[in-house]
Amino acid sequence: MSEEYFTAPPEDALSTGNAAPVWELSGWWRRVGASIIDYLVVWIPISIAVGIIGIGGEATTSDNGFSANVDEVGWLFFLVASAIYFMATMSAWNGQTVGKRVTGIRVVRENGEPVDAKFAFVRQTLVIAILFNALAAVLLFIPTFLNYLWPLWDDKHQALHDKIVKSRVVREQPAGDPGTFQAAQQQAPFPTGTVTPAPAPAAPPSAAPQPPAPPAPPTPGGTSTPYTPPPGFDNPVPDDD
Repeated sequence: MSEEYFTAPPEDALSTGNAAPVWELSGWWRRVGASIIDYLVVWIPISIAVGIIGIGGEATTSDNGFSANVDEVGWLFFLVASAIYFMATMSAWNGQTVGKRVTGIRVVRENGEPVDAKFAFVRQTLVIAILFNALAAVLLFIPTFLNYLWPLWDDKHQALHDKIVKSRVVREQPAGDPGTFQAAQQQAPFPTGTVTPAPAPAAPPSAAPQPPAPPAPPTPGGTSTPYTPPPGFDNPVPDDD
């Protein structure tokens, strides 16, 4: 069964007990795209430099009789430039080159150690460029094609040079760690990808209570009502005489 994830222990796992990051393995097409970009980044300046120097297609002969044609000189320039390029970028960006940054992948080591200039030189120059490209020419480049096609059927998505130097090509960011990543998924109140509803707005403050109305003033004379004269009487008040 093909693996989709890779767990590389951190360099200080034994001393600190840190959780190991879980990396998602890169697909084959991402690796192809990164290789094409890196090849162009290195080869285009070399081609321009060779043209400026003026090396023709004919062979050039040195004082000791050594003869080399333009293909050999150009390949030597390319080998030196690519070695410098991969050592500088992969050590500065921890396993990434320009092509790998564009395609969102990186190289990690199986033992969890960072990718330094020495490891980049061994992987890219000694193993890939010389072993699988230069020396494979005597075998009609069959090892070269097998090396680049090997991740298509390998259960660990590794090329042959990855198996030799014990490296993996993974997505740029780790998918999580065995503890905190899974725990966060289980404790999440909402499924991944849903939007947490916003809290309801607070109700506006109610109006201040009004004081009770004052009682009505008492009617003069207690509870009696005013006298109303019957119809036809002009002076309803009796005389005291």
